[in-house]
Amino acid sequence: MSLKTWKEEFYPIPADEVKKKDALAHSLRKWEGLRKAQLDKHGLVRRRCEIAEDDSFFVPHLAIAAETCALCVLAEKESDVNTRVPCASSYYCGKCPLYKLEGKACDYGKNDPYGIFTGEGNPEPMISLITRAIEEKAKVSEKRRMARRVKKTLDIPEKM
Repeated sequence: MSLKTWKEEFYPIPADEVKKKDALAHSLRKWEGLRKAQLDKHGLVRRRCEIAEDDSFFVPHLAIAAETCALCVLAEKESDVNTRVPCASSYYCGKCPLYKLEGKACDYGKNDPYGIFTGEGNPEPMISLITRAIEEKAKVSEKRRMARRVKKTLDIPEKM
């Protein structure tokens, strides 16, 4: 097992190629793969904000950062700020569903979900936050579907 096998299972598509509708699921899958049992299964170690095959700098690694987060990449694309490389920024975090849920960036401080992962290696707070965002998205989608059904039933034009 290796970083390659981990990517095949948990990060098969680079963040910048993920469709908007799939961004939350992509992020959840990556973060579930950051659980210690999954890293151990693939023979990987966590080095603060990256995973690698060992502790040396000369082995394949994957940064667990904005550039590998589909939510960050998409939020940046949707913002009107032109930065070259995605990095956590208050300029575009407001476009992220996690920010919308919590009212702050996921990397706001050492007790935020990202900080807990980089400091302690615990991905569970981020997994929980992403799961809540998925549930919220499902609620909003259901409300929209119901509203369309009501409009159709009452024969109300979509746009007035």
